[in-house]
Amino acid sequence: MAHMRFTQHEMLGQYIEVDGPSTEGEVLGVLTHLLDPQSVARAADCPPVVTLGDGRTIMFVDIDPGLGCSVLLAVGHLDHDDGVREQWVDAIEQALKSGTSWRLRHHHDTRRDSLVMNPTC
Repeated sequence: MAHMRFTQHEMLGQYIEVDGPSTEGEVLGVLTHLLDPQSVARAADCPPVVTLGDGRTIMFVDIDPGLGCSVLLAVGHLDHDDGVREQWVDAIEQALKSGTSWRLRHHHDTRRDSLVMNPTC
């Protein structure tokens, strides 16, 4: 589920693991430059949230600042529109592939209790 504890909404999500950036600032700067989001915000005790498109597609930027700086982009849609969410995931992956040298791996929820892993490059 896409960060239910932060949104108070239960929603399926799609996830992009990113290998390559070194700081949260770098990730947010690149996402802002490549995606031109409506907003980037951070609430207390919550990873940064990037609001995309019509304001109903959200992406959490969950960064582990340890060695290697693990980044997980969790994309969800507040109206449970799987088609719109998938279009945004495709757009995000294409933007990151063409605009960075970062390595990506794509995961998605297919059922409430499963996570499917699909390498994207």
